[in-house]
Amino acid sequence: MNVFISWSGDAGKAAASAIGQSVSDVFTGVEPWISAVNIQAGQQWFAELMKALEDSRFGIVCVTKRSLTAPWIMFESGALSAKFGSPKLVPLMLDCVPKDLVDPLARFNGVLFNEDSMRGLFASINASVGAPLAPKALTAAFKDVWPALNAAVRDALEAERKALQPKYDVFLSAPMASFKDDREYQPFRTEVLKVIHALHDCGLSVFCALEAIDSMSKFDTHGISTHDDIDILDQSGSFVMLYPEKLATSALFEAGYALALGRPSLFFVRKEQDLPYLMQRLPEALTHVSILDSREWKTYEDIVKLLRRNADHWFRKGSVAQLKH
Repeated sequence: MNVFISWSGDAGKAAASAIGQSVSDVFTGVEPWISAVNIQAGQQWFAELMKALEDSRFGIVCVTKRSLTAPWIMFESGALSAKFGSPKLVPLMLDCVPKDLVDPLARFNGVLFNEDSMRGLFASINASVGAPLAPKALTAAFKDVWPALNAAVRDALEAERKALQPKYDVFLSAPMASFKDDREYQPFRTEVLKVIHALHDCGLSVFCALEAIDSMSKFDTHGISTHDDIDILDQSGSFVMLYPEKLATSALFEAGYALALGRPSLFFVRKEQDLPYLMQRLPEALTHVSILDSREWKTYEDIVKLLRRNADHWFRKGSVAQLKH
């Protein structure tokens, strides 16, 4: 028989392969079916998927924090559910817990990735086999494969965690080209540099395009485009915008992009009303989004003090800006 193993993401793929190898090592006549491995180039993938379902009696869905709602996970889970029903479809939580699961996976009895739970999962597979292993034989076989399986999955999760680690803790956005000339720009740049240095003093890595541009004459020659900024914002953990007055600036575009990515965001403005109307309402709708206006700060030294006082709270790793429930 086949054991159908569904996955999404690099860690899920590595875990599915490791679990499939362990299933093959423990059970004679049981074949793991993993789409990344078993569908070859040029094959009709949907036909192969349906055929694999027909030949399978057990389904495992490898789930990570990053793949909880992945479209492919949901698609294959729906197909597996229709085929097996609840008892034979098992969400395997690699680095998450039952409360993280969302419907429809939350309706099934999932298992955590640890030795005891995986031993129970292999016992469930064994119960679905036509000629099951004796309990002692199953215990011995699982004991043999567990160390390598555990190491492979832990290594995959750690590799994914490192790959997703932001390059910068903070993306600091500030208007630049909106100023008339260097007489306006350079004093503002001096104030922004104070904020950058304060963030560095808090142990945070910071990207701010303004830091490398000391004159408006260098805007065209510096080589940082909106596209470059967006690539860097993708690699940043949090977003901070300094908005000293109502200006037409790409910083507002960057703010929208940061929020779409779910980046925790701070907006330092003189007057909240200077922001577009919908931006003024953001803290009401989203978690980890704050607007701090002249009621909170008067000078950039005040911003520096606020950052140093609240850095641990504002820039907590793993925070996500999301809709309030």
